[in-house]
Amino acid sequence: MAAAAEAAVLGLITQHNKPFGVQGLVDNLQSAGIKKAAVVKACDALTDAGRIVCKEFGKTKLFIPKQEGLEVLSKEDTDAAKAELKALHEALVAANKAVKETEAGAWRARGCSARRARAARRRAAPAGRADARRRRARAELRSWSSSMTAEQLAAKLADLTQRRDAQLGKLAQLRSGAKLVRPEERRATEVAFRQAMEVWRKRRSVFRGIWDTISEGIEGKQADLFEEIGVDTDEAAGQRRREPAAGAMQRSAGVRAGSAPCRQCAARSIAGRRVAARAGSGRVVAGGKVFLDPVQSEATAFAPATIANLGPGFDWLGCAVEGDGDTVTARVLKDQPGAVVIEAIRGDGGRLSLDPSDNCIGIAASETLKLLGSPSCGVALTLDKGLPLGSGMGSSAASAAAAAWAVNGLFGSPLSKSELVVAGLASEAAVSGYHADNVGPALLGGFVLVRSCDPLELVPLPFAGANNAAPLWFVLVNPCFEAPTKQMRAVLPQEVPFKSMIHNSCQGGALVAAILGGDAELLGSALDSDVIVEPVRAPLIPGLLAVKAAAKAAGAYGCTISGAGPTAVAVVPDPDTGARVAEAMGAAFRGSGGLEVNSAKVVALDPEGAKFVPPLRCPGGVVAAMAGAVVNWGLTQSSTPAAVASADSAEAVAAVVRDAQTFPSPLLAVGSLHSVNGCVTCPGGTILHLKGLNKILGLEPGPCVRLQAGVTLADAHDFLAQHDLELSFSPEIGDATVGSLAVCTSKDSSLDGPGYLSALVSELTYVDESGRFVKLSKAATPDELAAFTCSYGMMGVVVEVVLEARRRVAVTSTSFTLLAADGATAAAKLAKLYAKSDALFAILVPGRNYVYVEQRMRAPKLLAPLARGRAAAAVATISGSEIAYGIMFNTKYKCFLYGNPPGRKLSKLFAGNRYPLTHFRRVFVNRYPRSQRLDFSFIEFDLTSPQRFQVVVEGCWAFHAAYAKEHGYGPRGYGIYFVTRDWGAPGAAAAKAAGDAPPPAPDAGGRISPAGSGDAAVTVVSAAGGAALAPRAQHVRKPVGNFSGGPGVSFMLDPITDNPDHPHWLPFNAAYTAWAVSQGGAPSLSQTKGLVPGQASLPARLTRQRFLTPYFAQYVE
Repeated sequence: MAAAAEAAVLGLITQHNKPFGVQGLVDNLQSAGIKKAAVVKACDALTDAGRIVCKEFGKTKLFIPKQEGLEVLSKEDTDAAKAELKALHEALVAANKAVKETEAGAWRARGCSARRARAARRRAAPAGRADARRRRARAELRSWSSSMTAEQLAAKLADLTQRRDAQLGKLAQLRSGAKLVRPEERRATEVAFRQAMEVWRKRRSVFRGIWDTISEGIEGKQADLFEEIGVDTDEAAGQRRREPAAGAMQRSAGVRAGSAPCRQCAARSIAGRRVAARAGSGRVVAGGKVFLDPVQSEATAFAPATIANLGPGFDWLGCAVEGDGDTVTARVLKDQPGAVVIEAIRGDGGRLSLDPSDNCIGIAASETLKLLGSPSCGVALTLDKGLPLGSGMGSSAASAAAAAWAVNGLFGSPLSKSELVVAGLASEAAVSGYHADNVGPALLGGFVLVRSCDPLELVPLPFAGANNAAPLWFVLVNPCFEAPTKQMRAVLPQEVPFKSMIHNSCQGGALVAAILGGDAELLGSALDSDVIVEPVRAPLIPGLLAVKAAAKAAGAYGCTISGAGPTAVAVVPDPDTGARVAEAMGAAFRGSGGLEVNSAKVVALDPEGAKFVPPLRCPGGVVAAMAGAVVNWGLTQSSTPAAVASADSAEAVAAVVRDAQTFPSPLLAVGSLHSVNGCVTCPGGTILHLKGLNKILGLEPGPCVRLQAGVTLADAHDFLAQHDLELSFSPEIGDATVGSLAVCTSKDSSLDGPGYLSALVSELTYVDESGRFVKLSKAATPDELAAFTCSYGMMGVVVEVVLEARRRVAVTSTSFTLLAADGATAAAKLAKLYAKSDALFAILVPGRNYVYVEQRMRAPKLLAPLARGRAAAAVATISGSEIAYGIMFNTKYKCFLYGNPPGRKLSKLFAGNRYPLTHFRRVFVNRYPRSQRLDFSFIEFDLTSPQRFQVVVEGCWAFHAAYAKEHGYGPRGYGIYFVTRDWGAPGAAAAKAAGDAPPPAPDAGGRISPAGSGDAAVTVVSAAGGAALAPRAQHVRKPVGNFSGGPGVSFMLDPITDNPDHPHWLPFNAAYTAWAVSQGGAPSLSQTKGLVPGQASLPARLTRQRFLTPYFAQYVE
């Protein structure tokens, strides 16, 4: 066998007479059945024997045929050939010269004028004939000069004959199969071969089953019986097809046992295994194509967080850790072979795309389906993000690993985790780069060494060898900061000093030795010693160097960056030490980096990796997923509860509250997660999503509207507008839910009504700590209702709300800017404007010395029909008030985001309108795009007098200037809202504005009387029919918290930013909140950033242990 391989290799190299690499030889000799190992041995033997020459270029070897057999001319022969060539060249030059002289003489002979030539031809015809003879002679001369000699023709013929023979030789080689095959051709051939093999195995299995049944008891040999009845067997045809074992297939593909095969090897190796694991699940259709049927309709998989790099192990070492991770549920899409759909993503704050080609779970699922072959269905995916984006904990890899394992599970798990690594790698390549140090551990668990990516070769490293004597503990501290992998890779050095390379190589060896030996102290010391990557990335993560020092001072063996960051990882000896280290690292991030901490945890090594988890389905419409990180809308707060649930009915909410074992306390109900501080966090407890309770239950007398708790303000306003009704409360963030705003702080620059939603609640139903439904109303229990609206949800879970509505009131808005050189000027101008306005909203921009103003007035009766009919209410250059308000909104939004004032033309346009923009309050309610992240902090001041307003605004301006001078930072601006706290008899002002008519009520069928032009009387019909509606109940004063100061007006002074990740944003808020409280400001427990105990409080009587979260517990009195 060895001799045959040597002969084949020598023949190929000699025949082509060109250099060959090992892989080129293997590709050309594969048709002869010669494997790579035999080729390598043959090349080595031929080189040792001196029959071929080996040239090495780095790690690449090229094999060249010996050149001794070629004919080589002597020096004398070469000189003679050169002399002959020179003589031929001189003869050719002389011949060309003679031709030119002959042609010149002929032209001179024709040099006479045309007239003389004609006369000469008339005089003597023989002269013309002589001229014709000269032309023929000249043409003949040219033909002879351009013709080849007999010797040249012979040489040309010999050359063409040689080239023909060479082409015939190449054709023979092609026909013999000795050629290179393109990768796409090879893949197509492999696919066709696998499909043919599937059909062959299926038919063989069916035949053997039938044969075993009919041949039972028949005597004689099976081969003789087959020959007698005319059955052609594989053996008789000289074909032996065996089911290859997975290990043998991997070894034949050049992949070491225990490692992940390359993509092509994985695709080749799965055919037999998936059929064996799932007997009878394939379907043969027309044309012989085999489709794979799923064995279950749904599968849910979880993949853990991972720590990549581990210091000097950059891009080649990673490990999985217990605790947080991502969960993917895959569901079968029937009759859609190969289709991938992403149905929902939770926990990402709306940042991830639902496009499967642009999302790591979609890419991983699609690649998994390709590895499976020809599935008969598609898959629909749902992702529950448990890991923060850009955290350095393998967020994208966990999603990809969970998706691949879940899709694999639908078909009975025919692919191993090692084989699925290539699917995860394809996803990682599209998101953060082609590296396996995250996705490998996420699937396989434990430590994984990436020996090669192309071809892929992974080496699992068991901690403490085979003994696993002691667990390995890590501390992971994730700050409120994002470090996208692509950006962090962009700073890596392109060249590395030789000394640094040697140092990191030594420390990388120490890492492997520590893992195999179970030495946690050596592991920590080695991962803390990177001198190539960490030094260039550390400056991009605020406070990292201080965090490393604090970790080691608290008892850690070592500390470094996890992945690309910003998470810091430390190795600790035990959980108790880990708790101290986590606290010290968090304090260092806050103190030296100015970063709040999302999470600080002590976690153990996860030896399992991706695993299946059954989705937990509870009675009553409750669906509980694997617990993961829950992030607020602004991506500034993250929490990891023990359980996460969602409900779509009030009964489902009650079931969750009662089941404290499955859904541990504390239980926090959330809506759209628009709160900006820690009130959305619930570590170790349960977070219950209420967005599924999104039904609008209808109109009621009053008029009122009954809503489930998960209905958004924007949807409520849209519904009421269909009935010519509205809520008097209309804040900018329309995605906030009514259930949350009923018990938390909200604000709006009031116009004919209260500036917070809880004042409009006339009835409320909630689930108490025992799971019972409790109903409160202004009519029956006014004091209890008022107290509950101040509880921030710590008394129970709101499931239904009834809000007071009113006839729509037309509003005019005028936007402009005021120049202000200082706070005193700004305060004076705003106070003067407020006195002349029905409502006023402003953005104070001290850094650029101006104030953006939006003046809101009740529309005159003449303009009210314009708003109702959506007619043009602005200047002639604007086609309609809706378009004009869109321009005004964009202007205000840019001021929010960037502190930019309106341009001169826009200012002139809006300020110079003869008729301001006329519209209804619905246009104030916006759905802010998530492409821009607004963040703010809430502070309420009591507007007792204009002097009070002057003092606060001047003080804010001065505080901003002082902080910016000291720290070089200030927010974009400060939003100013004027909020009415109590307005007497609700509805009176609205009735006056609507044309001195009381607000309408629905009839018995829930219909509202048609609205007139605004000045006509409106008949009020009760639900019973005919009887006049009684006046509304008086507003009940809030007992505690914001807006509890009794009748009057409050104003907000809220700092705003478009960059909540800025390292100075949180420290600024802490300083600003302290200043505001010192000036008599009232913070909000749900909307104020930088809040500390002592600056706000929550009465203990408004809390219940089932719902009291750690965040609110620190403020209880």
